[in-house]
Amino acid sequence: MKRILEEMLKSGMPVNWTTILVGWNGPGKFPRQISREEFASYTIQRMGNSSHQQIEVNRAIRALAASEPGNKETETRKWRLYLLKDAMNNLAEDEIDGLYQLTDFWEKFDYPSDSPHAIQGDDGLVPEDYYTKENYQSLVKRHQEWLKEEENALRYMG
Repeated sequence: MKRILEEMLKSGMPVNWTTILVGWNGPGKFPRQISREEFASYTIQRMGNSSHQQIEVNRAIRALAASEPGNKETETRKWRLYLLKDAMNNLAEDEIDGLYQLTDFWEKFDYPSDSPHAIQGDDGLVPEDYYTKENYQSLVKRHQEWLKEEENALRYMG
């Protein structure tokens, strides 16, 4: 596909969102003239960090999200799953640092009731028992098992 949008921009031709829409739908009887990559590149370039532009993006995303079925709680759980996978891949070997990392992760989700994590002080866990290699290894194993179960559950939820 010839990159006509790129040529327009290079030549200084004014381009706006309607220009993008016409190119995306295909002008006249022509087929689509803008690739997904061009659209993404233009959007990133156009959006920048302007708060006005961010508001437009937020509105567009909300409109797109409203156009299809989706449950915010379920979708948040998907993000939580993949963020935890990433966190688990970067856990410290040291039990104290690792336990802090896990606690910090779950704090960002307000310690949900389905979390596999245990916090020092909960369930009578005293520091002498909490900050041990054995407890850390046990919690890491619990997290790994939880990840598998959560991923399976979310796959069947859609």
